[in-house]
Amino acid sequence: ATARPASTPAPLDAAGQRDVVARADAFLARNLHRTVTRSEVAAAVHLSVPHLGRVVRAATGETVLARLTALRLARAKSLLVESTLSVSQIASQVGIASFSHFARLFKVAVGVTPTDYRRAGGRAWQ
Repeated sequence: ATARPASTPAPLDAAGQRDVVARADAFLARNLHRTVTRSEVAAAVHLSVPHLGRVVRAATGETVLARLTALRLARAKSLLVESTLSVSQIASQVGIASFSHFARLFKVAVGVTPTDYRRAGGRAWQ
């Protein structure tokens, strides 16, 4: 058997992958309100950026950015139903500075505009 170079991390088993994803998701959830780089996420879970990407994709089938977006939209859905913040304020609170980008992203992901989602109390799209 050939030895693995010292710079190549050992593959993680499924439990190890789930742990990395849970720690990455926790970091992302704590930082939804701001721009987050993949380097920051990788540093938070003590992996290189490429290794983090491989682990997250292997465990979830998603990219780190897709997970961040999903967490942002989940938080936005909660805020739309549970708060009186404006849609623009909610977009800002979940780290999306552009209202138009937020509205477009939300509609693509959820199927309705943030305003329509709020009007329906989120019931039709849970």
